Amino acid sequence: MEETMTICERYAAAWSEMHNPPLDSVNPHFRNKFASLAATLQAIREPCARHGLVYRQPVIRHEDGTITLETSVMDGSGVIIALSVFPLTANADPQKFGSQLTYAKRQAAQADWALVGDEDDDAEAASNNNPQRPQAKPERDYTPLKKECERLAALHSTSVPEEWNALVGIYGDPRKMNDQDFAAFTAIVQNMEVS
Repeated sequence: MEETMTICERYAAAWSEMHNPPLDSVNPHFRNKFASLAATLQAIREPCARHGLVYRQPVIRHEDGTITLETSVMDGSGVIIALSVFPLTANADPQKFGSQLTYAKRQAAQADWALVGDEDDDAEAASNNNPQRPQAKPERDYTPLKKECERLAALHSTSVPEEWNALVGIYGDPRKMNDQDFAAFTAIVQNMEVS
């Protein structure tokens, strides 16, 4: 069946099998996680290979001196679908150009395949005039609280969601508590016995 599919159908089939790449890198300036170029391309290559596609990202130097990254998908018969064009800035420093190229390839690949490769900040970074982002607050660990809900559910012969809803009804939503209130709430739950 794969032989009778058009390149557009293969592109759609490969896309339907893709998953967002893991956030395997950390920005040293803002401490936010993001998917590296390697992780992004790994998420793309396997589904493309299964459908006889090659994802390409050549750098093109044009007659007028401009440089672009021009992405496309090609099948085994040589049919090509152009995907995106990403402008690059010529730079005499190879290291700076390499950094720019890596960034461009990662952004283009994620855009071409509708992949998410960084943490969701609800567009805060794009809408904030201040380029300095505060360091991300570590995510709260709810594992001990979940274990306590499981313990209470076993003691009360109820379900974990029922225990959770009862606690939220009495004490409020722990996800909205500050660190001090959350610690006090956790201590209360850990000391609960059968009522």
